[in-house]
Amino acid sequence: MESVNDLEVTPEPVQSRRFSTATILIAAMVGIVLLRLLTLGTLALTDNTEGRYASIGWEMFHSGDWVTPRLYLRGELVPFWGKPPLLFWMTSASFHLFGVSEWPARFPNTLMGILIVLATMRYARQFGGPRVSLLTGLVLASTGLIFVLSGACVLDMSLTAATTGSMLAFAVFAESEGRSKLWGLMFFLMLGIGCLAKGPLAIVLVGLVIAPWLLLVRRFSLIRRIPWFSGTALLAAVTVPWYLLAEQATPGFLWYFIVNEHILRYVTKDYGDLYGAGRVKPYGTSWAFLALAFLPWTPLLIQAWATKFHNWRALLLEGRDPWLLYTLLWGLMPTVFFTVARQIQITYVLPGLPGMAVLMAVGLVRWMDSPKRSTLLWTLRNQSVITALLLIAGIVAEVVFAAPLPIVLCSAATTLAFIRSAWVGHRQRDPESLLAGIGFGTSLLIVVGSTAAGPLLSEKNSTRTILAEVAEQPSLSDRPVMFPLGDPYSADIYQSGMLHGQVDRNVDRDASAFREELWADPDRVFVLRRSDWSGLDTDLKSRLQPAVETEHWIACTVELPAIAETPVANPAPVIASRTDPAPHRQRE
Repeated sequence: MESVNDLEVTPEPVQSRRFSTATILIAAMVGIVLLRLLTLGTLALTDNTEGRYASIGWEMFHSGDWVTPRLYLRGELVPFWGKPPLLFWMTSASFHLFGVSEWPARFPNTLMGILIVLATMRYARQFGGPRVSLLTGLVLASTGLIFVLSGACVLDMSLTAATTGSMLAFAVFAESEGRSKLWGLMFFLMLGIGCLAKGPLAIVLVGLVIAPWLLLVRRFSLIRRIPWFSGTALLAAVTVPWYLLAEQATPGFLWYFIVNEHILRYVTKDYGDLYGAGRVKPYGTSWAFLALAFLPWTPLLIQAWATKFHNWRALLLEGRDPWLLYTLLWGLMPTVFFTVARQIQITYVLPGLPGMAVLMAVGLVRWMDSPKRSTLLWTLRNQSVITALLLIAGIVAEVVFAAPLPIVLCSAATTLAFIRSAWVGHRQRDPESLLAGIGFGTSLLIVVGSTAAGPLLSEKNSTRTILAEVAEQPSLSDRPVMFPLGDPYSADIYQSGMLHGQVDRNVDRDASAFREELWADPDRVFVLRRSDWSGLDTDLKSRLQPAVETEHWIACTVELPAIAETPVANPAPVIASRTDPAPHRQRE
């Protein structure tokens, strides 16, 4: 199969540029990183996922117990057996360094995102050259799911950083024909870190790429050169101590984590999940997730690799380009693996996005160096116009939703800079400049959208707003807070970690338990969702006095004269339609 450099090119004339291609692409990537860092605290920590993981990190930071992650479940602080501790360690360390807030809770994943991009660029430079490497970095940094999760408190970024490091290490080791023992050991080290990030799934995802690649390219001699003994010892040294300490601290962890979380959850709907239940999705949903996760580059990727100058048969069957085949397997294997799984989330395809970014960069280089360069320019111009229109719509939304004036002005100025850079790329017929603009513009669009919708999302999916309102009331700020008909995870970190207040927990969250809590301690503030408030019976509403209200929440105090009488033996139901004592929680 012809290489990138072997293609016969007939490029269109390009006007002289003030800055080099490398400078433009690097500037776009730096801008994307700055956008991410400056907006880590825009949104509140949302329930359930972010609130859950941030609160676990807070409990670890607060207690000093670095072995057993813990969270509140139905009013009780219990061990969290669902995931290993790497994210919680990083979050707790970030709280130690920067204090407790949204920014440090999300900062570790920003670092993970930077490491993922740098490792993937290193791989692309090794096997595709500096041009492919820079385009890979731009594409990956601006890929929608990567940018969003780099500013979220979730587990999958650390898993992807570990698998990316493993894929890079093995590729360099294989290219050296097994002579680079350091890279061989690095491969096992990164697998060990992956096991601390999300468990043995890291080994499975990497193995499902490497094993078929060795088979297809017939490099069986490489298997004997892998440092199996020293590498396995290194992997065990990284992972085994924590797993044994966790089992010793809370017996039963290993069985639940290995069997339930890594086997039964993929073969049966009811596998004994201790922390909720995932939503069941149709078979093959992972492919739709991949197309969505790789936006805005998905249409361009399909178009790039549909051109006639690429020989798919040579790639897939003859193995003349082994590293492009390696990249293809890397990009698609997580999606293939989860095709037959039904309890999945869009984050499950994340480990394949670095491979997809390299494929995108290779396709773009071949497209730019082909006679069809004008088609690429036409496509990029149209995509730039669409991005600009969406950015303008986002700024209008910021104004409509009353975003602070400085934020609106910053969004407008940055959008104008994007439009100018796109116009320069159009005038100069320069695809790299247009690509840099699209990458930065897409990240900016996500930021503008989250700024416009941020107050609504934070109010609906988090307890930050209502708890902050309660804390500002002198008569309420010193009272303990209870969520009698729910137990949102974000309440723990906001009330305890940031507002230095107290959260009272109730083991039972049914109707009768709510009434009993009123009699037990009337000095508390009871916080309910408006949907729950509207379902309360008239008698109980008369005993509660709304003190603070937001769009989705009501904080109530108890009318003392109304509860002075003796409670009835069999109280009437508080919410007639509520029968489930433990509300369903969606898990990650």
